[in-house]
Amino acid sequence: MNLLKKYLSVLLVGVLVVIAGCSAGPTPKQVTNDFLKALQDGDIETAKTFVVSDKNLVENYFENEEAEKTAKLILSRITYEVGDYSVDGDTAVVNAKITSPDLLRIVGKAIQEMLPMAFAAAFSESTSQEAVDKMLEQYLENSISDPNAPMTTSQVKINLVKANGTWKISQDNDDLLNAVTGNIAKAFSMVGNEPSAEGSEQSSEATGQQEKAKIYSIGDKVTIGNVAITVNSVRTSTGGEWDKAKEGHIYVIPDITVENLGDETINLSSMMQFSLYDSEGYELNQAFLTDIKSSLDGEIGPSRKLRGEIAWEVSKDATGLELVFTPDIFRGGQVIYAIGDVASLK
Repeated sequence: MNLLKKYLSVLLVGVLVVIAGCSAGPTPKQVTNDFLKALQDGDIETAKTFVVSDKNLVENYFENEEAEKTAKLILSRITYEVGDYSVDGDTAVVNAKITSPDLLRIVGKAIQEMLPMAFAAAFSESTSQEAVDKMLEQYLENSISDPNAPMTTSQVKINLVKANGTWKISQDNDDLLNAVTGNIAKAFSMVGNEPSAEGSEQSSEATGQQEKAKIYSIGDKVTIGNVAITVNSVRTSTGGEWDKAKEGHIYVIPDITVENLGDETINLSSMMQFSLYDSEGYELNQAFLTDIKSSLDGEIGPSRKLRGEIAWEVSKDATGLELVFTPDIFRGGQVIYAIGDVASLK
């Protein structure tokens, strides 16, 4: 199911690139209205003319035709109302209401309904991973196109700047991005600063020095933005009767706690936000294992925590394993834990 994580990441980048690559209108309100209409129509070339940009990013990022197709499908479903605006010198803010497919609910349902299929495919010689991936893509597209698809409405403030005497959409528009992607980017947005372990007094940002990414140890509690993560322990398993590991392999299962330190509910996805790499840099596949204490997926309310396990099927000879937590799948930022060699795990 690594494809879903990569597919959604490319999709989010695709939607952002449409916005970032995309005034000739007389007022900020007219520019905003024309820009949103171009997005809705899938007219990327026209949309690009309304946004501040020093290069054409669309061709660079839209190499994945499937992601472009789905991004345009999402944008075709948006509706909007452009309201009043205010001007302060060469900047302006336009109020707008945008309704779009609720991607958080659509993707969550897709994962839930496709999980049995992916599990069955793992034990079937007749169903390839490629076929499962294709079905998942088609499921998402059908769900977005469905007239009864869940929708979400956002009140947003869209930033504009005056460039060469004309109003253009600024690239500083996170609220706009969240609105047209059904708030999925905001749902997984947890990053506010550099990660720091409990008891640490300064980060590389505070000291003004560029440091290499810090590698944390099992048991360290690390705060990044409005979340704290702790890898409590790591165990191994050969699996049960129905999900036994392949010959020469074993399941590596970290026990993880994620705490919400903010005042808004956040969403956690084990598949989207956690990865395991070996010493050669290969990302390993998550396993759908019944032998776990609890899933690490779902909403975490303010001042609440969620604890669970995630399984990866790994070669018994694998070395230098590293667990990577990506709090914000859109903007990046990582917390890296050293798991070590499989042979050293119990």
